[in-house]
Amino acid sequence: QEASRVEEEQRKRGAREQHAAKQAEREEQRQQRDPNEPFTGALATKTKADLQDIAQALELKIDGQKKDLLVQINAHFDEDPLLHEDPHFEGIFNRSCRQPAA
Repeated sequence: QEASRVEEEQRKRGAREQHAAKQAEREEQRQQRDPNEPFTGALATKTKADLQDIAQALELKIDGQKKDLLVQINAHFDEDPLLHEDPHFEGIFNRSCRQPAA
């Protein structure tokens, strides 16, 4: 029984370390992102990390669950409809705006 408890603790510690490394990598990517690069695609299809990038660009909190980020971002866009026309964010709303092929 003690062996399985130790094994479970090691598994959890490994998962926490992996999660922390992934977060650090994503934060580095966020810092290297071109601040002028526009966001594209519907908010509902974004990953949590993508929503955190958008929230950070809007100077909102980036903590919380994906659904909380989505509510916060949508509320911000509702409060300031002019952001829909901002070149940085219009790709989120304008379906005809496509990301250029790499």
